[in-house]
Amino acid sequence: MKIPLTIPHFDKEEEIAISNVLKSGWVMQGPKVEEFEKIIATYVGVKYAVAVSSGTTALHLALLALGIGDGDEVIVPSFSFIASANSILYTGAKPVFVDIDSKTYNLNPKDIERKITQKTKAIMVVHQVGLPAEMDEIMNIAKRKKLLVIEDAACSLGATYKGKQTGSIGDIACFSFHPRKSITTSEGGIITTNSFKVSELLKSLRNHGVVKKNNMETYLYLGYNYRMTDICAALGLVQFKKFNIILKRKRDLAEKYNRAFSDTKNIITPFTPSQSEHTYQSYVIRIKGGKKNRDRIMRGLEENGIACRASVMAIHREPVYVKMFGKNSLPETESANDEGIIIPLYANMTNKEQQFIIDSLIKLTQ
Repeated sequence: MKIPLTIPHFDKEEEIAISNVLKSGWVMQGPKVEEFEKIIATYVGVKYAVAVSSGTTALHLALLALGIGDGDEVIVPSFSFIASANSILYTGAKPVFVDIDSKTYNLNPKDIERKITQKTKAIMVVHQVGLPAEMDEIMNIAKRKKLLVIEDAACSLGATYKGKQTGSIGDIACFSFHPRKSITTSEGGIITTNSFKVSELLKSLRNHGVVKKNNMETYLYLGYNYRMTDICAALGLVQFKKFNIILKRKRDLAEKYNRAFSDTKNIITPFTPSQSEHTYQSYVIRIKGGKKNRDRIMRGLEENGIACRASVMAIHREPVYVKMFGKNSLPETESANDEGIIIPLYANMTNKEQQFIIDSLIKLTQ
């Protein structure tokens, strides 16, 4: 049996939608992008959404639109995909890494407080693998210290914190529609905000910095070609119709994993606080016994034809960041990075495939 880490949930509808866009002759940013933006804004519960070419470009533009730049510091977890920190560097600002909570794998508010300096301008909150961070506490810190809050909600479309959708709580938020996310536009991202001024700036920045007035184009800003195409948006529109089904199926599969591993001694399953709803963009388990034991189990899974990946990266450990900022100590981040495994989870997973994964893991960890 060969089981991949994930498979996008496609059928004939996506093919028809893309074909219709091709037949229309309009394949660049156009009416499908605008329709997709409106649907996502409504779902998240914000006034505006601006579609872009990826989750990474979304983060870059979000930071720029908030005025983040040279000399600023942005607090960010190291336990995240490297794009979170890279996007800060793109603006000329400095990422300041904070440690995580050992149970949720999200930003530890206490460490946020410790890392704030006079140069700190914003907190980038990552809702890791689809679990909302402790937003009340983080927003309170931001208010007291007069800091901006960017939600890196790349993995968390559909996640809620105390009844609020992620992407609707901070000053601005960014989602990704990479193929490993619950719904995909192949590559793509979107920025959500309640500020008309910010949304208009984002629209300009994604399109080379152009501002249109009376059918005339003026380039006011140093912009980028970060546009989403109508082909990608058409794919996203079809995917969104299935989103609730996909999300429910992934949550059901995750709960089956949780139950199956609950009595094991060496597997730690994801923790979800009572006030939050998890999307399980990825299902991350933690293996007791350290990195060597984790690596042994990963080899065993791969030998059984089960795709897996080491846990979420620790950005501060990556060579490019060690070279720039030197060595840093984030004990909880490093422990989670050493002991975590991402195992397969996708809406089309069969019961037979999941049971094979469960049986294989239990046997390998005994």
